[in-house]
Amino acid sequence: MRHIGENRVQEFEEKRPRLTLPDAVWHMVGHLQTNKARRAVELFDWVESVDSGRLAERLEREAAAAGKHLPILIQVNLGGEGTKSGVAENDLMPLLEQVASLAHLELRGLMVLPPYVYSGDWREMKAHVGAVIAATKLSCMLYNNPVAYGTDFLPEHIQELASEHENLHSVKESSTDVRRVTSIQALVGNRLEIFVGVDDAIVEGEGLYWRYEKQIRRDESAAG
Repeated sequence: MRHIGENRVQEFEEKRPRLTLPDAVWHMVGHLQTNKARRAVELFDWVESVDSGRLAERLEREAAAAGKHLPILIQVNLGGEGTKSGVAENDLMPLLEQVASLAHLELRGLMVLPPYVYSGDWREMKAHVGAVIAATKLSCMLYNNPVAYGTDFLPEHIQELASEHENLHSVKESSTDVRRVTSIQALVGNRLEIFVGVDDAIVEGEGLYWRYEKQIRRDESAAG
């Protein structure tokens, strides 16, 4: 597990010195205010929640000042819900064109937030997500957040989506169960990049990482 998401700049700034993951790639996945763009550019390797031209322009200025090329995702609010951030579907193309003109931002794809549906019917959620993925050639990420949406994309569901959409390249897994990562990997192998978007899962994953690392070192010592 190398790719790890964080929702808030200030909280991540406080916790990062305590995280001992030297190979980690840090992703800003929460709503980002323009006044925190400078710290986001300094702290994160990716920003996945670009939702306006104003924010994109600010990130461009800060990335240029830092001498950095910043991979980004544009966040799309497919359901048009006021409780979620993200560009509206009808405003997506103008934002894509604007971002394409910015030299220090590297547009890597879309992160689509589907509308809320009634709990338990993953097929309806799949229809919303699949329609967006099929409508673009851009790289896409599936955001699985059963706590928020009431619908859970299980590993076999993710496998089905990956088999149907070649441009689905990653999953942000926020089910709070770190074992989901290994379950998804067992089904799709290296077909998808898997991200973790829950702090508790990150801590649990870090604990598992060091437990297995110590076991490997013990085995190597015994073999030597």
